[in-house]
Amino acid sequence: MVDRRKDFVLAAPTIVDHLCGPCSEHFAAVRSGLDEARVRYELDPRLVRGLDYYTRTAFEWISTNEVSSQAATFNAGGRYDGLAETLGGPATPGVGFALGLDRVGLAMDREGVPRPPARATRCFVVAVGEGDARAAARRLVEQLRDAGVPAERSYEDRPLKAQLKMADHAEAAFAAIVGERELAAGVVTLRRLADGEQETVATEQLAERLVGQER
Repeated sequence: MVDRRKDFVLAAPTIVDHLCGPCSEHFAAVRSGLDEARVRYELDPRLVRGLDYYTRTAFEWISTNEVSSQAATFNAGGRYDGLAETLGGPATPGVGFALGLDRVGLAMDREGVPRPPARATRCFVVAVGEGDARAAARRLVEQLRDAGVPAERSYEDRPLKAQLKMADHAEAAFAAIVGERELAAGVVTLRRLADGEQETVATEQLAERLVGQER
């Protein structure tokens, strides 16, 4: 017997064709961010997640190199901006996901992706100003992570002091500060958070400077 339910689903309208204005703008911003980060993705208008409180964005991170479809999904989740209010709390934006760390580690070994060095030092990248500085900070985080250096940054436009406080909360050993002066000179200001000591480091040498440093 032919199962016609799949044909019925394929013929049904898709959510992405019926988004409201704000949701459409948000979705475009998400895709723009992925494009800027050079993350390849495939838009699946019929992606189904098991929880019904997701809003705006749901995703799965899969590998095409896995031997079975059951092992293909490494990471999955989405936004749930309305969940806190549904439970009686204040309006609180949120995002959540589940990640199979062991599965990711095995895939890295199979594909020859090096594990981060055991003594790599955590760095928080601070952007001073908007536009070019924020874009440079995003690229610097990617470069540090590619080199095996744990790196983080603020995903919101915050003052210098607030970002340094975030670096402390993240238990970072260093803050790499990027502003107009640093951009013009091709450097970053590297601040050791334990004592505030600073030095100027060429951007392309930052990862090498941090790998293997003691906290």
